[in-house]
Amino acid sequence: MAYLSKYYWDACVWIDLITQSNLDRFWKCQNVFVQAQKGEVELWTSSFTLTEVYKRKCDGDLTSMPEDQDDEFESFFESGLVKPILVDLQLAKVA
Repeated sequence: MAYLSKYYWDACVWIDLITQSNLDRFWKCQNVFVQAQKGEVELWTSSFTLTEVYKRKCDGDLTSMPEDQDDEFESFFESGLVKPILVDLQLAKVA
């Protein structure tokens, strides 16, 4: 079995990929994402990333990603392309 490079993506990387708010970072993310789709690399992220990325109103303020892009983000997880890392007590303390 061949060794695959593993990339851990935090919330900010997913936001850059989906919103394309920074085109330089978007193209870098897109390049790695295409490699993952081809099975050339693995993408890993915390299961808590779902919570960090979703945009929800909090006390009238809007944060993170526009709500109309939530489905696209969810589809990455549901496709099996992204390997989730479960947040346990030790990891949560470090975070």
